[in-house]
Amino acid sequence: MCLIETRVVATSDSLGYVLAEKTLATISSPPYTNSALDGFAVSWQDAEKTRENYPVVLPIAEESSADFPVGEKIVLHSAYRISTGAIVPEDLDSVVPKE
Repeated sequence: MCLIETRVVATSDSLGYVLAEKTLATISSPPYTNSALDGFAVSWQDAEKTRENYPVVLPIAEESSADFPVGEKIVLHSAYRISTGAIVPEDLDSVVPKE
């Protein structure tokens, strides 16, 4: 069995080191749900009806970008154009990718 030396170092001096034990973040970063890709934010209840020969067509209500999130009031049964890193509007729970 090979033992590995451990030591406590300041974060600013930790370049090149590996954590010796699991650590958990105390807060989420970012502190909101954001989109991992470009696409359209929608409600799953609207999108789940889509089939290969039966697309669901939703009007595009607004756009959410990293600099300009959508307003607080969501238009029901609509899609929101969304870019990578942008806040997913609170009442929407899915992003349809469009890269």
